[in-house]
Order: sequence, then structure tokens, then C-alpha cells
Amino acid sequence: MMSSASPPRRLRVLCVEDSAVDADLVERALVEGGYDVDMDLAMNRAQFERLLAGGPYGVILADFSLPDFDAHAALALTKAACPSVPFICVSGIIGEEATVELLKQGADDCVLKDRLGRLPFAVERAVAEATHRRTLQESEERYRDILEHGGVGVAYFSLDGRLLLLNRRAVQNLGGGDSDQFVGKYLAELFGDEAGAAYVERIRKAATSPEPLEYIDFVELPIGPRWLASIHTRSLNAAGNAVGVHVYAQDITERKLTEGELRRSMALLSRGESLAHLGSWEWDVASGVTTVSEEWQRVHGLHGERFAEEEILAICHPDDREAVQAAADRAIAGEPYRVDHRIVLPKTHEVRHLMTYGEALCDVEGRLETVIGASLDVTERVLVDEVLREREERLQRALADTVAALGATVAMRDPYTSSHERRVAELAGLIAERLGWSMEAIERLRTAALVHDVGKIAVPAEILSKPSSLTENEFALIKGHSAAAYEILAPIDFGGPVAEIVLQHHERLDGSGYPQGLSGDEILPGARILAVADVVEAMVTHRPYRAALPLDEAMAEIEGGAGIRYDAAACQAAIRLFREQGFSFSE
Repeated sequence: MMSSASPPRRLRVLCVEDSAVDADLVERALVEGGYDVDMDLAMNRAQFERLLAGGPYGVILADFSLPDFDAHAALALTKAACPSVPFICVSGIIGEEATVELLKQGADDCVLKDRLGRLPFAVERAVAEATHRRTLQESEERYRDILEHGGVGVAYFSLDGRLLLLNRRAVQNLGGGDSDQFVGKYLAELFGDEAGAAYVERIRKAATSPEPLEYIDFVELPIGPRWLASIHTRSLNAAGNAVGVHVYAQDITERKLTEGELRRSMALLSRGESLAHLGSWEWDVASGVTTVSEEWQRVHGLHGERFAEEEILAICHPDDREAVQAAADRAIAGEPYRVDHRIVLPKTHEVRHLMTYGEALCDVEGRLETVIGASLDVTERVLVDEVLREREERLQRALADTVAALGATVAMRDPYTSSHERRVAELAGLIAERLGWSMEAIERLRTAALVHDVGKIAVPAEILSKPSSLTENEFALIKGHSAAAYEILAPIDFGGPVAEIVLQHHERLDGSGYPQGLSGDEILPGARILAVADVVEAMVTHRPYRAALPLDEAMAEIEGGAGIRYDAAACQAAIRLFREQGFSFSE
């Protein structure tokens, strides 16, 4: 309800009633609930259809029964014309079975006329949920757009090699056109009998492999010869049986060409290192004069065979002169001359990276005479390393952004668990710390926890937010979310078994879990910890069908299941965190 200082909220209402008096009562209830109401009244089907076409409306309120019309018909017309508009039945008398039937058909709520004080709350909730559904639909459309227009070709094959689905990039790899010309064809039809048979064999191997299979091929495509990197991963049904294979293919031709160029550069560099005269120099310690080769002159941008120490130091990068001088001092003391440094070319001011090394030579009496060595120009290698390092950093940031985006997608679909994954990651990480895991393994576990419910994007939103117990079929859909998450995550290189941990986080030690019914050591250690953290967080957090449970009940659950359903060490660590160390979730 709104405070007296709050301005009324605008609400356009289409009311289906055969009594103007009852319509006035409905409008008055909304006004008293803080709404500025603009209401249209439909007293029969013809009026309703005409007004509905002239929308839009913020909510539709309909009596259960009219002389020539009823709420079922009004609901059907509403879902056909404007499915995102909330629909609430407002009736004098309506039975439980009729209410359930309306809700199944898509009504947002049912309110009795003798309890119209509840109507503003029902409208507020229905409008909020409708807004959420629209936001979710927009998010899903953006996700599909990313999949459709991304740089990775995605295809789905039946187990006998029949192409059932492909995205736009895959169509382009096959020569362009309409996807309909490829869907339904077998691999032999697409690539010929010999190549098709080889690809079918890959499909069969992928269907029986719990791990994704990776291939790199040089293939002749309609768009020309290309290098393709592909990942084949099986698709499982709720029973854990393979029903198809997803293939993710990326054109890596440019990368392969770059790698070839890099290998050729490295070969030339290796040859240069093997030739003693390349960049060679001889430093006379007594006079301080260094005699250099022609290649040394070219690298340093200088002309002349002999240079004083001051001249050589002058072209060294100011930040590296101290290191060069220190290397010379060590050589005088009899140690090897070793230094990586930069020089600044006198004319162009170009900065170049050098590896310089040398060995001391002594006279017959053991006195140091000269230091001979070579300077190797490694500028290209340093720049390539910087590019690769920046690329690696971008990939790490992209991976982190992907995890965050996937978590946000799940949060938008299930508002009741918007922070569930983050809290589970927090608790799972702390449990792993108490068990002495390495930082790398802990970070991988946290990543798995942050996306462990991403498979819920495959579950209808009305099931995720259902405020009552789920049916057997609905629960079966929920149980499929871990396998769906695996399909989404398996193609991503997390540097560890993140997708597998997510797939197994509902498995139990006694084999009572899902989706594969694993038991004991068949379950990954990370999945065991994630299972404990997931159960504890879920019990102490509010859910659509129940309020949050006391912490003692969550502790009793994992105490009673320790060593039976849950990992005993993980349970003990969690209990100590809460009871002895006073842990509580950050939000």
C-alpha cells in the first residue's frame, strides 16, 4: 500500500462485469489501494473484444461468470491479443477447482468480491510479475541473438548424423543461403560419402564420451579452404541417455596463419643465435673500448667498428642503464655477463629489446683482458609475448563477464534466488579453504558455484516462481537443469572441470541424486562441496513455496546426511563455519 505522501499510481483497467455497481466497488478498492484508475467497463463479449483491441491496459479484471461470457473466454481472448497483460478473476463465488483451472490457463490471480481489500496487492504483484516476464523475454531474445550472430558455428545432429539445427554462422560455413536447405540432411549429403562417414563416426564417439571431443581440421568449404576448431559434446535426456550431439565450430584460419608466421620468425631467430658473428662484440676492459660486428651496428643504429663505454650507455634506455652497468661490473669480477635491456635508436628513437650475454677471457696469468659476447634483438618476440599476454587477459575478462552474464540471466528468471549462486559460491569457497584446497582449485569451484543454476534458463519461468508444490512433470523439468547447464558450459574452457562439477552438484554419495545417479568416488570433490553449500543456502533462504528455514534445521540436515548423502569433511567444515566461527552470508 502507498503512504499518504506518495502520489497515486496510474493504472488503466479493463473490467469485465455485468453490474456497474460491482465495477464501481472494484474501482473504489483500487483507488483506496493507492491507484489513479482509468477504467473501461465491458458488460458482454462484443464490448470486451472491442475494448481489448483498443488497449493497451495495465491489468484486466473479469468476473467469473456473465450471461453470455465467462472468465475462461475472457482469458483466452486476452492471451491471444495481449499475452503480457496481467489477468485477474474477480468473482463473488468461485470454487477451488475453478480457481486452479484458471491459474493453469494463465490467470495471474483470483480475488473474491467479499475480499476486495486484497485486490490492490494482487494487482501490484501481477503487474510486477508481468514486467519481470517481459524483461526476461527481452533477455532471452538477446541471448538468442548472441547465439545466432556470434562467431561460432553451432549445429545439432541426431545420433545417426542427421543435421537437425544450425545457427547463422554454421550456415555461412556451409556456403550461405537458407538454413532450411541444410536441416534434415545427413552428413553424407552435405560432405560426400567418405567425409560424411568420418563425421558420423565422430558423432558416435561424442555420444558415448562423457568429455567433449575436440578436433582441428583443414577443410574445403564452399567459402574456400579453412582451418576449423570444433568441439563435439553429447546432449542427454532426463534419463541420462545421449539423444544427440552439439557441434561448436570456430574458424581459426587467421590464428593458424599467425602461428605459422610466428614459427618462421622463431626459426630465423634460432639461426641467428647459432651464428657467432650476428650482433657479436668484444669489450677491451683496460681501454673500455668495444669492437662490434656489422650486425651489431645495424641492430643498434650506429656506424663504426669501435665505441667507447659512454657511447654505448648513451643509447641504452634510461631506465636500463643501471642494469647494464651492473652487468659490466659483474663481468669485471669474473662472473658471466647477462642482461636483458632496451635501447633507443639514435635517429628514429625506436625502442628495441635485447638479450645480451658474454663471457670473460683472461690472459695466461689469469688477469681479465676482454669480454666477448653477442646481442640478440628479441623485439619481435617481446611484442608477440605482450600481444599474447593481453589476449590472455582479455580472454580471462571475457570468461569472467560470461560467468557474470550467465548468473544474471538465471537471476532474472528466478527472482527468489537472485543471490543464490553468489552466496553458494561464498560458502563453497570457504569450505574448500578449510579443507586445504589450493587457490586455483578454490577459484575454479567458486566459478562453478556462480553458474551452477544456469541450466534453469531451460525451465519455464512459471515453474521457477511457482508458489506451490511442483507436480511430478514440473519437478522432472527442474531436475533437468544440471544437464542443461552442462550443455551450456561444456564448450567453455575454464581450465578445469567446471562444467562437470555443475553437472554433478545434485548427485549424492548414496546414489540417490541426479541426473546420473552417481555415488561415492564417482562424484567429483568439487561437486560434493557444492552440494553441501547448495543445500544449506537453499534451506535458510526464502523460496516461493515456503519461508526460510531456521539455521538449525539446515545444520541438522547435513549432520544427518554426513557420510551418507553428503561428503562428511565438507559437512563438518560447514558446521564449524556456522556454529564455531559465526559465519553468515554477506547478504
